[in-house]
Amino acid sequence: MDSKMITQHLIYANRNFFNNYFAAISLFQERSERTANMMFDQAAWIPVEGKRAVNDWMAIWKKGAETFRVAVNEGFQRMETLIDEP
Repeated sequence: MDSKMITQHLIYANRNFFNNYFAAISLFQERSERTANMMFDQAAWIPVEGKRAVNDWMAIWKKGAETFRVAVNEGFQRMETLIDEP
């Protein structure tokens, strides 16, 4: 195996690791969000402003996480392009 092939395998492995890890973290976030929303629906003592703040925070997290995922995948794509160049 030459160094180019080894590097391609490492990039592929790291990309798969990142995508699996990101999917797991996203699943955890979605379930936490669902649990929080159920709690907010059942807890009349929580003010509307508090619910709105948490919902805004969840939306910001989703947007930031998606931006991060796209940036990392673009980085992997750039690395693959650099490796594939002659």
